[in-house]
Amino acid sequence: MRGITASTSDIQTPVSTPVSGLPATLLSFFLLTLSFLVWPGFLEHQLSLEWKLGNMRLPAYALQTLLAGAAAVTWLLRQPINLHCAAVFPSRKHCFFALVTATMSLVVTLGALEIACRLLDLPAQFRMAREEHITAKFDSELGWAYLPNSSMVSSFGSDRRMIPSHFDELGTRVRAPGLRHDPVAPTVLLVGDSFTMGHGVVFEETFAGRLGVMPDFPYQVVNLGVQGFGTDQSLLMLKRHFKRLNTKVVVYTLIEDHVVRNSNYDRRVLQVDANVAGTKPLFGLRPDGTLYLRKTPYRFADYPTPPHLWRYLEIAWNRLGPRPSIALTLALVQKMRRFTETNGAAFLLVYWSDQGAKPTPRAPFFDSMGLDILDTAIDAPVDWRNWIIPGDGHPDSRAHARVAQLLYQRLKEGLRKASSSR
Repeated sequence: MRGITASTSDIQTPVSTPVSGLPATLLSFFLLTLSFLVWPGFLEHQLSLEWKLGNMRLPAYALQTLLAGAAAVTWLLRQPINLHCAAVFPSRKHCFFALVTATMSLVVTLGALEIACRLLDLPAQFRMAREEHITAKFDSELGWAYLPNSSMVSSFGSDRRMIPSHFDELGTRVRAPGLRHDPVAPTVLLVGDSFTMGHGVVFEETFAGRLGVMPDFPYQVVNLGVQGFGTDQSLLMLKRHFKRLNTKVVVYTLIEDHVVRNSNYDRRVLQVDANVAGTKPLFGLRPDGTLYLRKTPYRFADYPTPPHLWRYLEIAWNRLGPRPSIALTLALVQKMRRFTETNGAAFLLVYWSDQGAKPTPRAPFFDSMGLDILDTAIDAPVDWRNWIIPGDGHPDSRAHARVAQLLYQRLKEGLRKASSSR
């Protein structure tokens, strides 16, 4: 039997496919880039690391170390990583198919969650507003403002008390329809939010209404307060109307929640039932401490509705992310004061504390500012904290009466000092 022989040319030597070193290199570079982006020295140029969860510097350093270590390990183990990638994705077609599949899975999942949120009308912050809030129009400078020459009746509190509100041609709350302010009478301008406006009480019970009828009070009182306003909107409202009247005194009513509002752009992120037609102005601070307008308001109706999932991210960021800037509020108050005094009027800050305001340390607000301050918590009644509208949290008529008396005494004292100095 003749043996079978084979030449060496007939033997096929397997050819090994070269393994690309790109996957491990890209992954290592990606991890290294992330480690730089979470470095506190870089992050603090983009946002504050003082979060509502606490100081985030240590977690940021820990995450940076973890990412940098992962990048180093990936580089050291690049050969087995590349071999594993080559085994899992033997061709570009396999890699492309896996990428498309993962992308489609993510899109379908997010789409299902978005549809569920829309069907369930979530989150609550973006539902239709409740009726008991005063209706306002969009204002391209302020964000929102009351309808001029209008009247309406709204219910407030757990007892659903019906409160009439009347507004003049400037959109300021007045005692009765058709009333007009005297442009030449010496005037006290009140600026602020719902505390100033008189949320939940009739005009005669507000501190503005009471102050205007105090005996021998030499000023006309004009109430520029608007529900939901912060220091920024109050400043812009003051600038708009200051020279329309014979302004002698400006009284700004501050609650501690203004610090939060001043760092916010969309009121609906903060309040479940916010009845606003658009966003608000948002100021920023330059490195030298000067103010600038970062964002101007826009009307919600003029833009498509954003995804509901994105709204959840906004709410979560607001609740967990950076603390609101106290420095921004201080700069806004100083701007308001300087504008007032530059135009020949006196400036008084009413710090309405211990009545529904979110706690913020008092000292950072006022130390070394040299402001004339009326602090409602000083010598307050024992149950001052409870002088609020049931089921609402805004000051009741007793609280307004006390603040009106305090203001009356402070302003009369200021007049006596001014007279004696002359």
